[in-house]
Amino acid sequence: MEEQLQKTPVVLRLEASKTLFWAWVLPIVAVLLLYWPLPIHLNQVLFSYWSDADRAYRVYAEFALGHASGCWLDSWFFPFAEHLFYLDANPLLCWFSAGFFSLFPSLRPYMVGVFNGLVLAQLLFTHLGWYRLGRYKGMPAMAAGILALALSLLAPQWLKNNGNFSLAYTALFPYLCLALLKSTEQSNTLRPIFSASFWVALSVLIHPYLGLVNGSFALLWVLLAKPFKFQTWFRAFLLALPLLLFVVFLKWSDLASNFRTQEPWGATDNQMSLAQWLLPGVGHVNEWLNVWIGDAGSSQAWEFAFIPWSVWWTLLWVFVLGYGKSLFKALPRSAVFAGLGLLLFASGLFGLSRFSWLFEVVPYLKQFRFVMRFAWPMYGVLGFSVGLAFYSALKNTAPLRRSFLLALVLMPAGIEAHGHIRFLTDIHLKTPNLYSESHQSEEFKAGLALLRSEKPAALLTEPFLFEGSLMTAGENPVELRRLAYVLSVLGNVPTVGGILIRPNEEQALATGGFSSEPWYTPSPHFQRALKGKILALLYPKDLDWNQARWSHRKPFKVLAVDSTYRLGLIRAEDWMRVLPLAEAAERDSVHFNLLADQSYPGAAPYGNKAKHFNRLADQSYGEAPPYGNKAKQIPRSEYHVLLDSLGLNPEAYEASLWVDARQSNSVNGVLFVEEVNEQGQGQWIAQANPARSRCLDGGWARCSLTFVARPNMRYRIALTAYDFQSKAFGVNRFMLRPLDIDVGGVFGAYRMWNNHWQEIP
Repeated sequence: MEEQLQKTPVVLRLEASKTLFWAWVLPIVAVLLLYWPLPIHLNQVLFSYWSDADRAYRVYAEFALGHASGCWLDSWFFPFAEHLFYLDANPLLCWFSAGFFSLFPSLRPYMVGVFNGLVLAQLLFTHLGWYRLGRYKGMPAMAAGILALALSLLAPQWLKNNGNFSLAYTALFPYLCLALLKSTEQSNTLRPIFSASFWVALSVLIHPYLGLVNGSFALLWVLLAKPFKFQTWFRAFLLALPLLLFVVFLKWSDLASNFRTQEPWGATDNQMSLAQWLLPGVGHVNEWLNVWIGDAGSSQAWEFAFIPWSVWWTLLWVFVLGYGKSLFKALPRSAVFAGLGLLLFASGLFGLSRFSWLFEVVPYLKQFRFVMRFAWPMYGVLGFSVGLAFYSALKNTAPLRRSFLLALVLMPAGIEAHGHIRFLTDIHLKTPNLYSESHQSEEFKAGLALLRSEKPAALLTEPFLFEGSLMTAGENPVELRRLAYVLSVLGNVPTVGGILIRPNEEQALATGGFSSEPWYTPSPHFQRALKGKILALLYPKDLDWNQARWSHRKPFKVLAVDSTYRLGLIRAEDWMRVLPLAEAAERDSVHFNLLADQSYPGAAPYGNKAKHFNRLADQSYGEAPPYGNKAKQIPRSEYHVLLDSLGLNPEAYEASLWVDARQSNSVNGVLFVEEVNEQGQGQWIAQANPARSRCLDGGWARCSLTFVARPNMRYRIALTAYDFQSKAFGVNRFMLRPLDIDVGGVFGAYRMWNNHWQEIP
């Protein structure tokens, strides 16, 4: 007995050294080796060149520099501002950076390095989570360490570090599973449930969608175990509490909550297919697959909701060795069914339209769209279960055979993990860190000095950067976007619009209109915000000034910020351009129809009876009807023919129509031209989406397209929608004109030119 007590400290030291190596040293060495030379260049690069990453770095830098606080960011979406949680920007990290760099301001030049270091450090914490779960299930340190590293490196969600960093937090899930497993086995205490609730709350603060995924999994795990007990429902309430509190907090803090788009693009379209779950989205196997059998749907798993090949390969050996039953002993069956249920939901098996009520209760399902992310928990459940079952099989085999089987599984896993890491490092090393002075040219520094000295009201770009759930008009040149964001942060100047925001619907339309085609009259809100102020304009040096919005007034104090882009200033009052007046059209091939209700006596009928006119100022039209509710309403689920003509002259045409973009968001509308030959065979030859309009006014979008008519062909111009909603479109002011003529006139209080309208002062 005395001898055993003397050995105890030695045993404890041995266990501690094993834990130190397999839980800490192994993942640190793996990060350094697999990502080399990235760890020594953390402050020199931005981890991605995509819009998700640019947005994430911009918001993080604003908090790190002390330019932002709380939830409402004035630097975005001028002059309305935007909510932090609708920017996909990892609020918890932003708040952390604000506090950290206020305590250590001398470290601000290294803020990007800190961000990148925290991204890579996630791999360490993910490894620790799986390691602790493995040890809790009785695995020795070495086996738990190997399994934890494999699960961390192969996690599909980890690949979201290509730019959408806030959704790549793989560390939270294993800790959540550990807490839930303890709650299942320790039913006499609520401590594990409080721990699980904490991980759900942490998930929400990193990205609400991450909170929804982890929270849904936790709720199903608990409810499916013992659904008919009061204690079960009380535990479920504790798990759901962070989500409920977040909904209340968001409603209270979001000034635009009642006006955000109700039908964002892709809310129910982006479901996961079987191929997206079975086939790898990136890596060496994906490359070989493309060579052998083509894409096979794997590249469509761009949300990275797939199960790696290594998991299927190991699962095969689990069944070959006769340990299939062990799969259900790793985690409770309720955990397996919870992961499976979310997988089926992500696949649209139940029909997402049946869950429309859920999209209303949880707005983030609608605003952030891609429900295939609900497949992520199944990777953790299946991967851990397969790993534990394979370990059980290895324990009962001879040493030589055990080594052979271990190599047979670990080598493919290592090759696949290398493919994933190479995918990320290729992205991580491509983009210099422009937030660091060491990567800024003298021209760029001069542009920053101009912004700091002149203090413009906002920074605007040409082309206009704007895109989000609303999918309103916008373009997304990579270098322009990054330059604008860095200038905005370091120059402390807000930007008009932004990429990947989920804005207030009417404010988004007003912003898009302000920055769309010339001759737009800014809304009163814009006019008040810009009165007596100047704007900063960032635009390409080879810009065609005849096409520029501000061609009637070129910027002053123009500076080059790099070899491609220029920065200039313009007075806000000079922005509006008055519509030119054109002679009334004298061509029979001009069609114009106000599409108004019958209460407007001058409204022309549709189709073949559309008004052919020689003088647009014909008194029969009277005043142009207002947009508003009196515009023509058409069902969304039907084709609505605007013009059906048998005899267009063989020349180029522009067809244009105004669509009410406020009515439940007309993002899925399509204006199209169908060409029908003499045999009655038709095909679409041109189409346009109202949400991609470059001209907006008062919530209305001017949708236009061009096409070339051929002899002896019939042309049908129609509007339709492909969304499952049944709400109507409001439409008005249709025009078809040859491109080589301008059409204009005065309609009461409005002047019109080529179907652009402006109220006469």
